[in-house]
Order: sequence, then C-alpha cells, then structure tokens
Amino acid sequence: MLNQGDKAWPETTQIHFVVGESSPGADSSMVVKVGHVDPGEALDVWTGDLEVRSSGLVHFFYR
Repeated sequence: MLNQGDKAWPETTQIHFVVGESSPGADSSMVVKVGHVDPGEALDVWTGDLEVRSSGLVHFFYR
C-alpha cells in the first residue's frame, strides 16, 4: 500500500474489506489496522491467507 497523498495518514487508519471472492476469514466485518503512514511511504499489509481459484486470479476490494 502506498500513501500517494501529501499528508500523513493518522495512527487510526484502517482498511475495511468490501467485497471479493471467498477466502478464509474474509467477510464484510474484516478490518485491518494500518496506522500512521507518511506521504510517499509504502508498506505491506497482511490481510490473511488467499484461496486462489483455478484461474489463478483473486479479486478483493478494500476501502
């Protein structure tokens, strides 16, 4: 994830699972704490294991 803006994200920043293909533990109540991120800073966000379909593609949307 990359903060492409010109302001830092606050310590309370979270991402919320919106919709996607079924995966263990992924549902509309899933929230992942991101925390403070400075402008231009990139970080890895772990949202759990993925269950890859036979097509090899997995789509998830977060907000």
